[in-house]
Amino acid sequence: DGDADGELDVIIGAGAASSTTVSGDLTVTGNDITFGNGATIVNTSSSLLTITEAEILLPTTSKLSFHDSGGGENIVASSDGHLEINSGTTLDITAPTVDINASTGVTIDSDSATFTSSNANDPLVKIKNTRNDANGAILQFVKDKGAAGAADDVNGLIQFIGDDANQDQVLFSEIKSQVEVHTNGQEGGKFTISVAEHDGTKTAGLVIQDGDADGELDVIIGAGAASKTTVAGNLGIGTTNPGTILEIESSQPYITLKNNTAENTDGGCESRIIFEDHSNTSLAQIKTSHKGVLNDIKGDFIIS
Repeated sequence: DGDADGELDVIIGAGAASSTTVSGDLTVTGNDITFGNGATIVNTSSSLLTITEAEILLPTTSKLSFHDSGGGENIVASSDGHLEINSGTTLDITAPTVDINASTGVTIDSDSATFTSSNANDPLVKIKNTRNDANGAILQFVKDKGAAGAADDVNGLIQFIGDDANQDQVLFSEIKSQVEVHTNGQEGGKFTISVAEHDGTKTAGLVIQDGDADGELDVIIGAGAASKTTVAGNLGIGTTNPGTILEIESSQPYITLKNNTAENTDGGCESRIIFEDHSNTSLAQIKTSHKGVLNDIKGDFIIS
């Protein structure tokens, strides 16, 4: 007899090790199932089932599957210390803040990763170092081809793409690192900054590359004979502390003006130093040129 009209209490089995087997379906018309250690399963509502125990153990490689067993949506511990969250097509994580706390590293094995935001000045990607020392965070682009490296191998690219007036996606700027010299013990690099010029063609505007001696780097600035390079302030060649607009410091401070046109005419193959005022008016000039029409080394030197 239970404690209310129309109620009967039933005890099945005896002893903690006893087993009860039900062939067919088991229907519980009440809302609670209570176990001997105090844990309960509560049918809180028609759409919610609550397990009050603090931990649920799925032994060995048992899966907690969702939707259907063949869809691939499951949580499984494939081995001790290894937990997998799997999805057949898409895995969504939606929250105001998502924290990933990894003590050693985070590995994402994918062809691409996209950060998207419709807010102004977003998305913002931060790499933050909080250690109290003189070192900072590191962003590395690693090329590990699994074979011997070769000249012109690309180590990494940073590309800047935007809309043109036709809303076509155009590559406007690019930063590229390459292998210049791949010989073991003589490794040298090449660093190129390119921008789209005139017709959208990507053109190198700054190239820093390995020279032909230790401690030497070669630099190419600009592109095209009509390109312009502007230096704000003083320019030093051979000195880091120029005292005038242009200062050349060397044991052999030579300046060469070379006309590369093959002209053996009188007055041909000329070179000039022109002095102008604020309105670009020529005030004076120094001119040198070929003298006579013979293929010789005679020249004129004219100051006017």
